[in-house]
Amino acid sequence: MARSLAVLTHYCLHSQLIKQAPSLTGAKILALPPQSGSFLLPFSINIDPDIIADLTSLTLGVFGNYIHDFTKYAFRKISGLHHLPETNTLKEIIEKKPGDIEAISDTINEDVIRIHRPLMHNVQTFNIYGNKNHIGTFNHSTLDFAKSKELGPPFEEFIGTIAAMNANSDVGRIWVETEGRTIPFKRDQGLKRLSSNDRQLLSWSLDQYTNRKIATDTKSGQIRLIGQSLRNREDRVTKIFVKSVDIISK
Repeated sequence: MARSLAVLTHYCLHSQLIKQAPSLTGAKILALPPQSGSFLLPFSINIDPDIIADLTSLTLGVFGNYIHDFTKYAFRKISGLHHLPETNTLKEIIEKKPGDIEAISDTINEDVIRIHRPLMHNVQTFNIYGNKNHIGTFNHSTLDFAKSKELGPPFEEFIGTIAAMNANSDVGRIWVETEGRTIPFKRDQGLKRLSSNDRQLLSWSLDQYTNRKIATDTKSGQIRLIGQSLRNREDRVTKIFVKSVDIISK
């Protein structure tokens, strides 16, 4: 829970996606001991008011409503529950930056699955609240939705530009323009390493992305990842298992 709150809070503050809770800046997520005889586990978000003043035009109270709305939307989206955005800030993010919403959903999906752990202790349903505001009611159905994933065809093609990559582990993210978002990838489990040529193409594409050459030429740096996708119940690609890489343009 703390990690997902850190990811969401950092994005709300900085419009940047982080992967780990320690990367959160401008706020702290505090977890208190569970209340005696209860499953209740309190969390609090302490936000630096000076950071709010420097980074946003929102007051601290309005910003708190935005974080609550975003948390409610993200948790329910991943769990297959419905929620209409309540704040104008979140409505604008969903409309103008849908790729960011998908990337955040991918990042905290496993957190939401882990949050369902009470179900393993004979609990049939539980609730999450932000102060007195109801985030959602979770049960075995929401857990099944969050966990549901299917493999796509064995040789799909994904055209885009590499936005991030770890050359040692063949793991990264590719910006796919048709999706309007970055999608995580890793080498196929049947491969010990991608070929030297494939890694060079990935690195070249990343250089193009980093140098912002795609800002004036959307074709610059594009490559084709060939592999198998992992999709959620909404048929959205959540990961690509890469088998080979091909060049599109220079």
